[in-house]
Amino acid sequence: TDTAASASLIASGHASENSYTVSSTDYTAYKFSQDGTFTVNTDVYADILIVGGGGAGGTGGNGATSATAGGGGGGGQVSTIMGVQLVEGTNYTVTIGSGGSYNSSVGHGSVGTSSFFNAYEALGGGGGGGSSGTGGNNNYTSTVSGYNGGGGGAYQLSSRTLYAGGSGPTTGGYSGGSGAGNGANRSYGGGGGGSGGAGANGNTHTGGDGLVNDYWDGSDYYYGGGGGGGSLHSSNGDITFNLGGILSHNDGGGGSSGYSGLANTGGGGGGTNLNQSGYASLTGGSGVVIIRINLT
Repeated sequence: TDTAASASLIASGHASENSYTVSSTDYTAYKFSQDGTFTVNTDVYADILIVGGGGAGGTGGNGATSATAGGGGGGGQVSTIMGVQLVEGTNYTVTIGSGGSYNSSVGHGSVGTSSFFNAYEALGGGGGGGSSGTGGNNNYTSTVSGYNGGGGGAYQLSSRTLYAGGSGPTTGGYSGGSGAGNGANRSYGGGGGGSGGAGANGNTHTGGDGLVNDYWDGSDYYYGGGGGGGSLHSSNGDITFNLGGILSHNDGGGGSSGYSGLANTGGGGGGTNLNQSGYASLTGGSGVVIIRINLT
């Protein structure tokens, strides 16, 4: 493609545009952080990165003997399509997946939504398991399915029960980790599955790795990391919380326990307990679409 073609490309709704050179090859990249359209005024070939929205982390129940800690949300799918022909005058629809949100009625996180470039799709991540409130009323297992499974809902103290992590699909994706506890006063949520690896079980509760991509500026960035599982320590009727002391894997935007996934990375939200402040911090990170065109 002629370098002059870069001036003919039309993008609406994209957050930014970037031109760079790698190994004597010139590229221009367009990043969409919100819905929009992409149109070219000359035929070109493009490499496209699509990242789905991350799943939300789960919230545990309350009470000194029934408390749980929620599992981390799964990271969104990271999809790369190389050598896509874009035809002059065609309007290509871009849809950015939203991160999952906290569900106050059931305690588990909701699934992230898909991102699209025209018909190409990247799925959202699964929600982290949690409980529906005081007494630990069910929903401890991550049952909200997505491309990468959400973490388990942890270890429910009164029943001494471990809950499994959500499964990734058979054709790709990674599972979330199961919950864990010490049988007396500690409960840990499993980490959310990432696009590059499974979430850890509750005794470690880190989120799974994301996947690397360099389409934006030639440097490596990670997308689709799982959120870290929450943790809870209770003793003599008093509950204290490990507020984000256990981090998710930083590679991919997944939130540490009690924190959201990073915007436009597809990272899963971190799990937490009902009394941790700010449910909004459990949300998954939104997705992103990056279109890279070789101008050399």
